[in-house]
Amino acid sequence: MKESVYTVFAILVISCSLAITSCQHQPSALERRKAEIKERDSIELSNARESLRVADSIATFKAFEVEDLKKLFVFEKQEKYQTVGYYVLPAYQGSKERFSFFPEVEEGGKLLLVSIDKRRKYSFVEVDLSTGDYMKLLPEGLTEAQRRDVEQCHRFAQAMYDLATAQKQQEKMRMKVRFYEEKSSRMSGSASPSIKIVKPSKVIQMPSISKEKWATLMEQVDRGETNIDDIKYGDLTVYNDLYSESCSWYCGGDVKQLTASGCHARAGRLSYEGKNAHDFSHESVWATDGDGIGQSLTYTFAGECPRITTVKILNGYVKDETSWRNNSRVKRLRMFYNGKPYAELALEDSRTLQCFEVGTLGYHDSKKSDWTLRFEILDVYSGAKYKDAVIAELYFDGIDVH
Repeated sequence: MKESVYTVFAILVISCSLAITSCQHQPSALERRKAEIKERDSIELSNARESLRVADSIATFKAFEVEDLKKLFVFEKQEKYQTVGYYVLPAYQGSKERFSFFPEVEEGGKLLLVSIDKRRKYSFVEVDLSTGDYMKLLPEGLTEAQRRDVEQCHRFAQAMYDLATAQKQQEKMRMKVRFYEEKSSRMSGSASPSIKIVKPSKVIQMPSISKEKWATLMEQVDRGETNIDDIKYGDLTVYNDLYSESCSWYCGGDVKQLTASGCHARAGRLSYEGKNAHDFSHESVWATDGDGIGQSLTYTFAGECPRITTVKILNGYVKDETSWRNNSRVKRLRMFYNGKPYAELALEDSRTLQCFEVGTLGYHDSKKSDWTLRFEILDVYSGAKYKDAVIAELYFDGIDVH
């Protein structure tokens, strides 16, 4: 009898143990739901990354198209009187009053059809680029040459419009990727402190003339032979920043040390060291070893150095259009202030000077120790020929100088 009781008791104990073990290994409804969400988000993240890759390709193609068409135009802007410049075909360069009609493209991408009456009164018609229908807006009596000029301007403006649309899609996909990446980090318990995304507050085109031509013009200005307001070669800010002796943050500020985590091997007489990113030359560059992801530049400043408010970047091998296209450019830079993540700089894929307002950094106090800014490459725009990423210049502006 006792053996039967013991047998039944043993069976009950084993059954309970198996039931408990089963329960321990059986995921709860909440765990199953979390797993489903994680799997769904993983698929969404993968799709978003692929969409971003496609958007990047389209935007890069459109940027090249814009740059190609831009070569057919002359950029005009009277800095003293105009806040916006315009692209015109060479035939319409200079005084416009000798024409009764001409097309022009605003630097923001608007296509304007301009008519001038006998009293020299200007009237403007803006073309809606979202529809592509502009022929009905043309005045009567235009010659075939004038119609071809309008068509050429329309192609340029449409390319700029398409590029802006592609860049908006890029940003939308970047935000979606960032959302799912951050969500994945939170769910895995590895979330990092949120940092701000900083876009360029100002994007400045490369000058349309050579450095030598600019130097000649500046000499003429110094001798009083030319008025600087009469120079009609577009924005000369890049050359003025790098090569002129005009006042800047560097009147009192300086970089104590610049180091790079790595660089491309020397090619003959050409060096691609990190110091090239701060040598005030648009022709020499820091080029990374490989695609550049994870590589960085570290700038060290003395405690008494004037504070920094702006980071200026010439992104890519900007010395000429071919070199810029062939080499990769930086898409995203993680900025570290004294070793801690501070901001992420979102760079445009354009052969331009990009200015980022980053807040006030530094001490301007001789009692303080040295401080650092490190810039780490997170992502790149692929070059047409070479995979190494390139930065021509990364320099600064700020306060406490005058």
